[in-house]
Amino acid sequence: MSITTQPANISTPDIHRQSSTLAKSLFTSKTFWGIVFTTVAAIAPIVGKSIDAGKFSGSDLSQIVVILCGTGATLVGRVGAGNVYTPDFMPGPKKEKMG
Repeated sequence: MSITTQPANISTPDIHRQSSTLAKSLFTSKTFWGIVFTTVAAIAPIVGKSIDAGKFSGSDLSQIVVILCGTGATLVGRVGAGNVYTPDFMPGPKKEKMG
């Protein structure tokens, strides 16, 4: 008795293949909005604590700056990953230059 094996046929559904080739606005990217919401969620407790204490300290400000720097780096990485264009007022690829 002989056993025959077939190679696995792994294919990407057409919806995923199509979305990776079509350019879309940065603001329609789910990754962009995930970055925005995560940033707001990280900053909110710092601001809340400062309001409760009645003062905004240098430590609070430095924590917010670190969060915003991480956010900026993540956004640059998202734009660099491709298939998104940015509005005219932002650096990055423009819609006209995307195929």
